[in-house]
Amino acid sequence: MKVRTQTNLVYRGGVPYFRMKVPQDLWGHYGKKSIRTSLGKDTPQAKAKSEVIRLTAQYDAEFDAVRLSLRPAKATPLAAAMIPAISKALEGHILAADEEIRAEGLDEAEFDRWEAETAATAAEISRAYARGDSSPIDAALADWLNGLGIEAASESTEFKTLRREFLKARLKALQGKLARNRGELVETPQGPSLDDLRAGMEPGPSPSTPKAAAKGAPRLSSVIAYWKRDGSKSHRTTATADTMVKEFTKLHGDLPLAEITKAHFVALRDQQLTRVKPATVQARFNLLKAAFTVCLEDDQLGIEENPLQYVKIRNQEAEEKERDAFTADQLQALFDSSVFTAGDRPIGGRGEAAFWGPLIALYTGARLDEILSLRTDGLYVTDGVPVFHFRHRPELGQKLKGRAKNVRRVPVHPELIRLGILEYLKEVSKLPALPDGAGWLFPGIDRSEKVRNHSSAWGAWFGRYLTRCGIKSDKLVFHSFRHTFKHFSRASGIPEDHHDAMTGHTTAEVARRYGSCAGYPVEVLAGSIPKLTFGKLDLSRVSQPIASCAD
Repeated sequence: MKVRTQTNLVYRGGVPYFRMKVPQDLWGHYGKKSIRTSLGKDTPQAKAKSEVIRLTAQYDAEFDAVRLSLRPAKATPLAAAMIPAISKALEGHILAADEEIRAEGLDEAEFDRWEAETAATAAEISRAYARGDSSPIDAALADWLNGLGIEAASESTEFKTLRREFLKARLKALQGKLARNRGELVETPQGPSLDDLRAGMEPGPSPSTPKAAAKGAPRLSSVIAYWKRDGSKSHRTTATADTMVKEFTKLHGDLPLAEITKAHFVALRDQQLTRVKPATVQARFNLLKAAFTVCLEDDQLGIEENPLQYVKIRNQEAEEKERDAFTADQLQALFDSSVFTAGDRPIGGRGEAAFWGPLIALYTGARLDEILSLRTDGLYVTDGVPVFHFRHRPELGQKLKGRAKNVRRVPVHPELIRLGILEYLKEVSKLPALPDGAGWLFPGIDRSEKVRNHSSAWGAWFGRYLTRCGIKSDKLVFHSFRHTFKHFSRASGIPEDHHDAMTGHTTAEVARRYGSCAGYPVEVLAGSIPKLTFGKLDLSRVSQPIASCAD
């Protein structure tokens, strides 16, 4: 048995860790792609190496046992007809996993590491291919054949052909990743999944076994259609649900509801976990579970039980990541940067949103999507007080987390007025109004169908920009402005109920007491907002050149 002590022993902050990659064919079983265990802060190096050897042997044996349990009772001999499907599945598997990682976003440091690792691996495999040496993929090929329950004699013509094609597929996938690193569009090839391949290796049911489905019987798509009928779900949410229907159909076929069982969703879960983080799979399955629950509660489609009720997604992070507030020094580093002092407008920042988005968040505590979806009629003067009006108007692309109960008006801080927010409003208001009403306050934001979520795309850019400014922490993201607003509101002596009202945390009891459909009357909050300061933060260098938005 091969022991990989150097590979599996890593140090983080002086603490030794055992780290071992989970073989690709077992990602679905483990729900993760690697195993990491602390060996103890004060563990001597010699003892750490000894423990790594033990754990490596333990997990090697465990992987073999898991594969054995997953294999069909009878191994299938490798046939020449299987080779194209296996090779195509490998290429698709690698590029699909790569696509999922990019979809979640990489900061500059992560992208640099990703780019370097891909280039190094591609150079190794390319050189091996040129020399006709397939040995670099032998371990992965053995894992795949074991996982699929395929027997192959190493001297057989079929195995030698598969070995070469497997190497070629690995190289093609790496070349696709390199092209993506250059910003080129590379589609993930549509090939069989590992579950499709396993199904193809096992004897199928007799043609007379399945129940005869009545023509027009409701399917999984019928459940989703009923769940979507009230139109309250976002485009992103409904698109995710539709994608899950397609994934289910691709894996199992367009089954009638009467034939769908828990086992079908367990298989879908395992297939998803080979490509997607457990927390993401959990979110997707929550949508499906909710759709079945609605049909069950309304006695629709003949559903008598929820087949997803006991389908568990293990190993997902149980809690949402904590977010920190920015310190005054971190805010200074951000607002001293080129976007705020030199008129720099990076492509990812989408024009003036790069400048005003963080400033509005700092002085209102509003969420990113609330800010980016502001219309020009959401910034106005009432009773002499300039306000931001955050409204729930889904038909106009404006959605609040708490829907209508979170509608609120927040007085514009004097610092934003000094920086020119009202002048910016005048310029952007010169643009033609949209057919459904007022124009966008930030028209540069990409709201095309190709963007699944415009705020996510912009937020990913902002995360990278923070890194450029030297602000590096997993707990500091755009949402940290919301925590920053709350923290410094308290430090500035603003009453709790006032800054709760401005962030949308006003209780129903308070709202009833003030009798306002938008929370506190603005004159009350207008007395508190000027008190808000951020320690020693100095924005004197910040300047907004007012260019004509109507050109």
